[in-house]
Amino acid sequence: MKTFKLDQTGDLVFDGRDFIEIEDVDEVIQSLKTRLQIRLGEFFLDEFTGLSWENIFSKPFVEEDCRADILECLSQDDRVKSIDSISFVITDRNLKVDIHITLITDEELDLEAVVLDA
Repeated sequence: MKTFKLDQTGDLVFDGRDFIEIEDVDEVIQSLKTRLQIRLGEFFLDEFTGLSWENIFSKPFVEEDCRADILECLSQDDRVKSIDSISFVITDRNLKVDIHITLITDEELDLEAVVLDA
């Protein structure tokens, strides 16, 4: 699948003449990261797309609840075969989540440094 490339702020990337397109693994990584950044219920075309952020911002942080929410969110994408590991690193008020995924094509992906500001 092809899609337009987004920068770190979610804006379309433009090379001066055209919008940049991405496909294959780059498109999947962008799609999954975008899915994690959407709050569950926020996307008006599909209220079931996105990540529930309640457990991410709960005090105290409960890793297993957050892991379950991430699993549920990423499992909505039909290209994901398995989510092999999810690790959390908390520094100050930042939560860094590293996720290792296997796609249905048996390609393995690492979603690194998915940073959520708590």
